[in-house]
Amino acid sequence: MDKALEALLKNPSFAAAIRRGEQRKLQVLSQPDMLTASEVATKLGMSVEAVLAHRSSLKILGLPIGNGAFAYPEWQFASGMPLPSLQLLTRMLNDDPWAAYFFLSEPLEALGGMLPYEAVTAGRANEILLMVQGIQEGGVL
Repeated sequence: MDKALEALLKNPSFAAAIRRGEQRKLQVLSQPDMLTASEVATKLGMSVEAVLAHRSSLKILGLPIGNGAFAYPEWQFASGMPLPSLQLLTRMLNDDPWAAYFFLSEPLEALGGMLPYEAVTAGRANEILLMVQGIQEGGVL
C-alpha cells in the first residue's frame, strides 16, 4: 500500500465517510423493493442461472449482500424487462453496481427532480448516458 493511501485511511474524516457509505448500503439493502435472484427469475420468466448471467454481464443490476448473494432493485424491471442501457451505464461507472444504483436512484436537478432510472424507462437513455459521460469528464450535475 502506498503512503498516500495509508495516510488517507488513517484520516478520521475519511474513515467516517467510509462508515456512512457502508451504513447507506445497509439501508438500501433492507428496503422492501429489493428482490432475490429467484424473484427476478419469476418476474422476467427466465431461469435463476440466466438472472445470474445477466447480473454478471451487468445487464441486470445486482448489489452484493455477502456470501456471493445479490439483491436486485425492483425499479429496474418497471417495464417488465431489464432497464435499457444498464450494461453500458454501469461500465461507464467503472463496472461498479453501487455507483450505478446511487446514480440511477437519486433525483437529479438536471432532470427536473426526476430519477434517472425513470428517465431511462421513459426513453431518455441517451440523455442519461451523456450525463454520465459529462461526469467522467469532470463535470457536475
